[in-house]
Amino acid sequence: MGLHLFKQDMEIGVFEFADPGHFTLLDSVARIFSSSEKNRVVLHTSQNHQSKCTQLIQKLQRLNLTIDSIESPSNIQLAVIITPDHQLDKTFQIVSDYPTWMFIHNIDDWFDLTLSKTLRQTSSALIKDKNPRLAYYLFKRAIKGNRIKKQIIQQQLATENAHFLVLNEDLKTELSSFVPVAKIKIIPFSVYDPELKDMSHQNERVRICIPGILSQKRRDYLSLFKVLESMPMSLLEKIEIDLLGGISPTAGEQSDIVVKNAKRLIKNNYPIILREKAYIELDEFDIELSKADIILGNLNIDQGGGSRYGKTKESGIPFTMIRAAKPGIMPAEYSVLQELRTSTQTFKDYSELKSIFDELTNLELLNKLKEEAKINSQKFIDRVILNKP
Repeated sequence: MGLHLFKQDMEIGVFEFADPGHFTLLDSVARIFSSSEKNRVVLHTSQNHQSKCTQLIQKLQRLNLTIDSIESPSNIQLAVIITPDHQLDKTFQIVSDYPTWMFIHNIDDWFDLTLSKTLRQTSSALIKDKNPRLAYYLFKRAIKGNRIKKQIIQQQLATENAHFLVLNEDLKTELSSFVPVAKIKIIPFSVYDPELKDMSHQNERVRICIPGILSQKRRDYLSLFKVLESMPMSLLEKIEIDLLGGISPTAGEQSDIVVKNAKRLIKNNYPIILREKAYIELDEFDIELSKADIILGNLNIDQGGGSRYGKTKESGIPFTMIRAAKPGIMPAEYSVLQELRTSTQTFKDYSELKSIFDELTNLELLNKLKEEAKINSQKFIDRVILNKP
């Protein structure tokens, strides 16, 4: 981890094309680069992100951090693009005009541009997700986008001080199969936020939080619910599950399945917290996150079409653990960040969650994990990341 001899004293433009996009990552990049007073950082975002950017600037009180519209880049020396996939034409223009550091969120989507990959994705959308509209969208996107993606990659490889950005060492290793390792840098999805105070000491039950949109495609809620139904009342009375995410209207995410089953269990007095809204504002999200005792990453590792969490793409779960200094529970087949292993419990099968939850009601073990999480998150302070070789 680290930016490896990054030259400071630069004018840096940070671009976020997507809406709502990855504002947490935009937040992290802004914090990291502005942690040196020598840098001047300008955030270029859509209008919908402007108020959140203003709040961030007011919160950090850093004179070298400002905002501008996405259509008016300043005279920058380095561009950082958060979500290049969402505006390929603009991305190509920026990488052609400036040395650019560009995030690759899914290696498979950028470096396997074959027709067979496109057919695998569309078939998965049709057969597995039963979503013909998604299949058509994926096919149309590939036909239109793959050509310009190749041009962007070629421009990045040819430009001095242009780099591909990934979120951890495992993704760096995977990406190095396609581009020289010297062209890859690591920036974590989240940095530690010391202003997120731990409020879990007020809990009467062990609060197990699952952050992120309610998506049965991305996470396996149904297996978790099945485990809850097998638990004795004596254990259920000591825990609660916080589904800390909005309900996606996108059919492929299968939010409706999650909500339907969560409501059924809640009706039968199972300890589940459900918020029936499409989006949870960051302030509300942070307040509820601060109440968590531990974070559960109930990931579906294989995302279909060659995409896998921990190998070709990364989940936001471990970085939520970092940002709020929380311990976590992750699938054993997921490659946990080296820096988080002492604060992370793992499970091979969902049936093991019953014993893990039971162990967590032992406050001595839970408090030990929390202390480790606080220590581990210190490795992700913004200025530490900027200056680490």
